[in-house]
Amino acid sequence: MKPHQKRTTALTARSRKVLKKRALPNRTDEVRRTEVSPPQTIDAASLLNFDPSTIGESLVTESPSSSPTTDVTSSLEEIAKQLEAPIEKLVVACDGIRTALEPIVDMLPSGLKQVLRPTAHLEFLRDDVLAATSRMASHNNQPALKEEITKECVAANQFKVDLDDNSEEARLKASRQALDAKKMKITDEIKRLEEELSRVDAAILANDAGMKMLADNKQKLSTSLKASIACIRELNKGLIVGSDKPDCQIINSTDEVRTKALTAVRQYLQKLSSSSST
Repeated sequence: MKPHQKRTTALTARSRKVLKKRALPNRTDEVRRTEVSPPQTIDAASLLNFDPSTIGESLVTESPSSSPTTDVTSSLEEIAKQLEAPIEKLVVACDGIRTALEPIVDMLPSGLKQVLRPTAHLEFLRDDVLAATSRMASHNNQPALKEEITKECVAANQFKVDLDDNSEEARLKASRQALDAKKMKITDEIKRLEEELSRVDAAILANDAGMKMLADNKQKLSTSLKASIACIRELNKGLIVGSDKPDCQIINSTDEVRTKALTAVRQYLQKLSSSSST
């Protein structure tokens, strides 16, 4: 026997025990019915310590010719209508059956009463029935589940293949090494260029300083040049336009007068000197 069949058999036996236990008549109800029954009858059920229905017997003689009343008929039709629902729904909600059965249960034949009473307490089997239904649904879904498991296994195998494939990782590592080497080369070149740039910046600063000094010198030279031109302009005002020949003639002519006078004075003095000596 398969495991799920063993569980089903055990569940069925346990369910029968629960139903049979629930089917036992309530002693209080039996006493109550005895109190309201006609005085000339004897309630033999209250004198027994067991329910005769548990051994397939009944203390009430059924009359084949008797027929249920209209209320009993409508209640049984209502019960039958509710019993047409799936067992999964009945174990969740069987209050309707219990409500319809309780008013007429004493009017029913013993066999029918024995069959209907367990249906009023099906909620006690709710967990077992729902669990069995769930297991059956799971069992019915086995092909689809197996197919899904197969697909997942195929996908898992592909994932494992992709996981074990190191070719892309090796390619990326090689690419990283090449990039690192290129980066180092570029870094060295940048460092060299930065040093060269520093030297160029220093040369530019020195050149700018020279340009500033040159501009200052030119400014000073320009100032000196302007002063020199102003001085020349003032000196030019004292220049005489023309030749010195006329002036030389005037001077020479005047100097002849001086020379003649000096010669005459000396000759006269010489004569005087000669006369006094004689």
